[in-house]
Amino acid sequence: MTYYLDILYSKVANLYYVGYSSDYVRRLEEHNNLAVSTFTPKHRLWHLKAVFSCGHV
Repeated sequence: MTYYLDILYSKVANLYYVGYSSDYVRRLEEHNNLAVSTFTPKHRLWHLKAVFSCGHV
């Protein structure tokens, strides 16, 4: 399985967020749409700024 490191940016909060997952498109959608009270939903809307492939596990 390939993992990706992704860098997101919130213009509203002027913040960057670094994360990783095996499906960065799904993960971006979750950050922007899930109804949970964690860090990323508080600073929506997130935009994908960079993605790096980190290899296979």
